Amino acid sequence: MTLMERDGALALMSSLLAESSSGRGRTVVVAGGIALGKSTVLQAFAERAVACGALAWRLSSVVERGLELADAFG
Repeated sequence: MTLMERDGALALMSSLLAESSSGRGRTVVVAGGIALGKSTVLQAFAERAVACGALAWRLSSVVERGLELADAFG
């Protein structure tokens, strides 16, 4: 997956994954406005992490489940 201008974020998350693999737990918060690519960055990172042998979970809030994109933009 090719992402524009996301190399820094992916590199940071990859380094934190490497640290967590050595026993140093890490947490990442991805924040931003609507349609800025947060989900795309997280999907790309999850694919990289799984390729490295990590377990990736995809979670969403109760509000987001079943919410159609058209409903979100009214």
